Amino acid sequence: MSQPENVSRDRWELHPGVPVVPFADDDAFVNRPRRSDCASLPVTRVAEPEWPLHHLVHADHTNSRKIRFDRFAPEFRDTARVYLYNVLNTPPQRRTVNMKTTLPAPVTVYSLCNALLHLTAWMSVQGLTFADLTAEAWSAYADEVAGEQSWGFAHKRATLIAIGRVWSHNTDLPASYYFSAPPWFGTDFGRWLGRQSLTLENRTEPLTPDFVSDLMHASQALISGYLDGTVTLGSRSRSWWVQARAWAIDQGFTVPEKVGVTAAQGEAWKAATDWVPRFDRGDVRAACFIVISYLTGMRPQEVLHLERDCLSVATDSDPLSSTVTRYRIRARSFKNVRDSSGNSIGSGRERKQPWVTIAPTAEAIEALKTLNPEERYLFALLYKGNKVNGKDRQRRGDVVSVDILSQSFERLVTKWNKRASHDNRRVIRLFTHTGAEVTARNVVKTELRIPESDVKKSNTVSPSQFRRTLAWHIANQPGGEVALGVQYGHLKTVISLGYAGRGESGFPDELELDELLANWDQVETMTREVGQGSTISGPAAPRVRESLSQFTELFEGKVQTEAELKRLSGAGLHPIYNNPRALNICAYNSALALCHPDRQEDTDRLTPDLDNCQRGCPNIAMLDSHAGAKAAARLDLIEESQYLPLPLAERSRTIAANLQRDIDRHHTAQSSKPQALSEEEPL
Repeated sequence: MSQPENVSRDRWELHPGVPVVPFADDDAFVNRPRRSDCASLPVTRVAEPEWPLHHLVHADHTNSRKIRFDRFAPEFRDTARVYLYNVLNTPPQRRTVNMKTTLPAPVTVYSLCNALLHLTAWMSVQGLTFADLTAEAWSAYADEVAGEQSWGFAHKRATLIAIGRVWSHNTDLPASYYFSAPPWFGTDFGRWLGRQSLTLENRTEPLTPDFVSDLMHASQALISGYLDGTVTLGSRSRSWWVQARAWAIDQGFTVPEKVGVTAAQGEAWKAATDWVPRFDRGDVRAACFIVISYLTGMRPQEVLHLERDCLSVATDSDPLSSTVTRYRIRARSFKNVRDSSGNSIGSGRERKQPWVTIAPTAEAIEALKTLNPEERYLFALLYKGNKVNGKDRQRRGDVVSVDILSQSFERLVTKWNKRASHDNRRVIRLFTHTGAEVTARNVVKTELRIPESDVKKSNTVSPSQFRRTLAWHIANQPGGEVALGVQYGHLKTVISLGYAGRGESGFPDELELDELLANWDQVETMTREVGQGSTISGPAAPRVRESLSQFTELFEGKVQTEAELKRLSGAGLHPIYNNPRALNICAYNSALALCHPDRQEDTDRLTPDLDNCQRGCPNIAMLDSHAGAKAAARLDLIEESQYLPLPLAERSRTIAANLQRDIDRHHTAQSSKPQALSEEEPL
């Protein structure tokens, strides 16, 4: 990595929020807190070939993830180090309304790294450097992404978003590392990827009623048998090979020299002895997860982080019956848990409202306590230690991962059906790719491992499908959407309905959904304030007034349902954004915006850069609440200027004077008559 001339390490330390070219021996995670169990490990240096991102993940259920620079072409490795260092440690210098975090989560950084890897691989084939990324080159790369046959629309869109995010963390670097902004940064990608209709529905397929019924029956039976001692657990070791080897030798077969038998000999031994596999601790753990997840609706990471004392049981009096036993579970929440800077808190926080459940869940929790009598977490790793096969264990965290769980479901279904077929018991009904039911005998004969959940594409069961399935069943009962919102803690009914809808309608883009919900709430708040007599001032006041008037006419008194949000998306209202940082409203018009320096060449940007709001922009407007906030900010600036050095004090007084001019202009508008909607107020 080449440093600019006359640059010392102090230069970067004095400007911690500015993109930098790091030194080779710098800490790669200088602005990131490490896990407590990584504190004794050596610091990861910038020049090292691998950066272990899992050292930054404070949840305990994730797999290990590393940035490996040997995956990049040699000519791009140092550049990739600089760009990813800034993604990890410096805030974005340009933002869109959809960028909610200052520093992306480690799993997001891993995705950004993969997108950068895809870009550099394409550049290597084309013989380009980052300095060669002109508007034409960017468009050619976007065409390359759009033409990826194996990628879906969401993956293509995510790749373009990721490249824009990498650029936003690396603006204003020295010339040798500079590259121009991707032209899609802040747009809807329609020019490159085509149009995709917005739907607000969860595409995760619910499991079929027959399969869920059989799986729950099997899981509860295994848990009960484990607790009462009627099910004796075995191990996952291959000790059966010893028995099979002795049998094969007795039969006169030629066995391998050292240990074990051939695959054909093993199958012959199983058939001759009517052998069936025994359940082990991993199977009980998988059964417990199924019961807890399906009967509560928790997300997988919430289930995996349950602690030993999470369950409380209370017996309450009920006027309609003698007693009612209530089961409540305290759990941690991870989704949308952020700090004051908007960054994700990986360790989560305790959910304010406990989960309400029933007795089988309590039985599953008791089984997990028995499995792991000394552990803090119910889903703690069954075999722990810092060494795996004599090597240092890469993965951090004390609980089982989601990937291990998925494999456990496969083993559980396979073992259950083999034993059920042997003992003439109820099997878990599976389905082939054609939708035909598979009999228990066929399962044993063909070694079919796992069903397709809804006679669809995937042949695995995902841990997230249990939450989805419960939502679907609750919401399809009378009054179910209300019960679903209460159980899942959704503040918006439309989110609950999105969980409950069928996947064929499409997947809700969470960014678009969040933006629509937030925009509805903002516009509704502005409309209420104007209805109470607030003045609208500023050069964009007519556009704001017209948009609020149209919103009132079309959506006053409406509920935020999927249909209404779709109608809002297609209503053609002028986009307006409340900007709490600049204390104003942005009635965004890309052709007039001053927040995008390249607006002269590109007028297709659909969202403003709210962090780069410029005075004198024709898109600015204010309400009385903004004027009041500016008055309070002006007083704070004047007061603090008395204690600052002269240059800083002068700067504070200049900002205060600008705020006063904005306030005076607003007061002038208050005393004048409203202007016609077609007129533009002067700057």
